[in-house]
Amino acid sequence: MRNTTPWVLRGAYPFFIFLVLIALVLPVQSVQADPVRLEDFDSKRISLSGDGWTARKHVVHDDNAGERCYVEIAANGSVLHDLPASPSMDWPLEEQNWTRLHLFETPAGTPNVLAIVWFAGGAHGPVGLYLVGLGGEYPLLFTSSNSTFGYLDDLDGDGIPEAVLYASAFEYFSRSAVTFNHAESPFPLLVAAYDPSQEQYTWSNGRFPGVLAQKEAATEKRFRSLWPGEEKIPVSVAVDQHSQVAHAYRVLMSWAVEACYRGGPQAGEAIIDAHTDPALAVFSKHALTETLRRDALYPSIDFNPVSN
Repeated sequence: MRNTTPWVLRGAYPFFIFLVLIALVLPVQSVQADPVRLEDFDSKRISLSGDGWTARKHVVHDDNAGERCYVEIAANGSVLHDLPASPSMDWPLEEQNWTRLHLFETPAGTPNVLAIVWFAGGAHGPVGLYLVGLGGEYPLLFTSSNSTFGYLDDLDGDGIPEAVLYASAFEYFSRSAVTFNHAESPFPLLVAAYDPSQEQYTWSNGRFPGVLAQKEAATEKRFRSLWPGEEKIPVSVAVDQHSQVAHAYRVLMSWAVEACYRGGPQAGEAIIDAHTDPALAVFSKHALTETLRRDALYPSIDFNPVSN
């Protein structure tokens, strides 16, 4: 009897069976979701709801501050949180896109996490972040301050999101030897991770050195492209604020600041010592440590690489 199977498939059956067997034998690998950035939040959504809970935006009038958008979180018939968010615009609720909601789904047995981002307003106003646990007593797990939202991502693969933000303590870096505008300012990374022993998010940079090192390496590369060779930046950098050397110094200080948020002040001071004239190094390290001292968040950063 003639074989009517198309010739291109005649040798495919054994291979197909092989693939089926492989699929049955190999374990299924979970795929980590992409980072959740600002544009991934639904700007038109007024509310979110789940098993027994609801989160909704609403506008509250304050005689002192004017109108403001709030997010009310209720569960089992009770209001548990009413969180102040963005200044309100004279728009319908679905157009109040300065306050946005996102549900981060976690593995079975772990409460999901509600993320709320909100714009503070202004040309360079920060983007705030709340994280709320959607189970048990519906705790407020995290409230950002002195920082601006970057993204959410499951960095350690445990199914619970980490929050990556940018510290704002060095914005305009007024104590530096040269002036900084907003775009030139150092904005080092902060990583907040859930700590089950404290039942809240804490600053845990030490647990995620790779995330911080990646940004730091990019800044170092920029500096070396601007200032190749071994010559140290001279103390005269302050004379001409618009020179190539002044630009290189700004990038150097950004590199040093980022190193401080990865490995402590000594890491940043070592970079300054290696690339600036001794007299300039003394001034630069003082500006660095004084700004760190005034950063309310910095003392709470855990640089320990071991998870709690």
